[in-house]
Amino acid sequence: MKIEPDTDNNLTKNSVIDALQLRGVDLQRFIHKLGIVSDTTMLEIKTAIVTVIEAEF
Repeated sequence: MKIEPDTDNNLTKNSVIDALQLRGVDLQRFIHKLGIVSDTTMLEIKTAIVTVIEAEF
């Protein structure tokens, strides 16, 4: 899923979320929040993650 830079997310270049590349990250590694994404974008991200986690192998 592609995310383009805007004033809300404060990204400096086009970025991609790949739900297939999930990994655990310790919350202490998060130093500061860059920005926010829209509710629609967050729903798409959550849907992609749930799809990957609940996939049948």
